[in-house]
Amino acid sequence: MFDPSERLESTLPKLGENVYALIAGYPASCFARVTPAGLDLPPDLSSLKKGPFQLAWSLFQDIRAFGEKGEWHAWYEDGWHDRLLLFDGLKPEDMIDRLYPILGTRGSPGQGTWTLRTEDRGTSVWVPTEFACAGKPNKRPVLVVTQIVKIGPTRGADGETVGNGLLCGIGDAAIRQFTEAEAGQDE
Repeated sequence: MFDPSERLESTLPKLGENVYALIAGYPASCFARVTPAGLDLPPDLSSLKKGPFQLAWSLFQDIRAFGEKGEWHAWYEDGWHDRLLLFDGLKPEDMIDRLYPILGTRGSPGQGTWTLRTEDRGTSVWVPTEFACAGKPNKRPVLVVTQIVKIGPTRGADGETVGNGLLCGIGDAAIRQFTEAEAGQDE
């Protein structure tokens, strides 16, 4: 078992220059900026911050800190577990990038470094202002998720090789970055 605050701080340099996190749990899920100075949280969640890298972690179950070099994923299941995926050891032909739009059809004026994206039915999420696409009606903020292709042996229930012996599939996935895309692209 480990402390997510200490692990996040020690892993940060391995992830790149511009690191963000997607933190999921109750009472809320949110994005955060992760810098050497600590976590920068949206305005409505800043009260959960207990120190530079400390949050009320008992309220959260999943943390994905990501940057251009890799993703650190931690989850709570009878204690904290984690994995670090670095992109530099992967072959480009084994990676597939997908764009996942961030919800919100419009952005409100920013509050500091955060902008609230809202859906027509009222659902909302805070995103870093630099990716909020405010004033850009044809753009949407998106997450780039890299899927890692794995090829491995195919075995039947008896342990014998089946068919040509190879199975190809997505073995892992990692959030890589925030960016913006044309509305309707890869949704």
